[in-house]
Amino acid sequence: MIYQFSYSTFYENTRCNNRYVFQRDETVITLYYQPVIYNTDRSEKTGIGLYRNTSIPFPHWLGDESTGGYYTPDYLVKIESSGEPTRYIIVDAKFMTVRNVKAYQVAALAYKYLFSISPVNSTDEIVALYIINGQSDEDVDSVVDIYDRSMQPGSITPCAEIITLTENSEDTQENHSRLLKATFGRHF
Repeated sequence: MIYQFSYSTFYENTRCNNRYVFQRDETVITLYYQPVIYNTDRSEKTGIGLYRNTSIPFPHWLGDESTGGYYTPDYLVKIESSGEPTRYIIVDAKFMTVRNVKAYQVAALAYKYLFSISPVNSTDEIVALYIINGQSDEDVDSVVDIYDRSMQPGSITPCAEIITLTENSEDTQENHSRLLKATFGRHF
């Protein structure tokens, strides 16, 4: 099912379809495009069981009077399976190289999407932050774990990775499919 969904009257909503629902057996996957995650529980209206838990912006500049009303990641994936907690994957896209994502974006995105957002229901969880970048440092599409000093690679949760998806080769679609299955696929 595909929907055009209005998140709010005071947020400028997209004019295209922005909520996609897929079901396989007892698993329902909802993909939200440009969702709004508020500082209150709006799950009854939006279907999103997440909320912004702090009014502190990043970076916090002296004198900033922001109330921190909402965040809008590029995508949100909600995974619901019978008898299991709901899992969320937050995805943000940046058109820059991995090097620049690491230098200029990772700290702010980790703060916004891993520390400043919580599930409404305490049993639900945010399982991943994926930062998709569109420029390559080495003309190779790849996945880079931001936890590059982990004693046990892949063991830190929620996972946070930078996924490079470019149009640099003839087998782009095959490479993208492989990378997305390797990252997103572990959560299904």
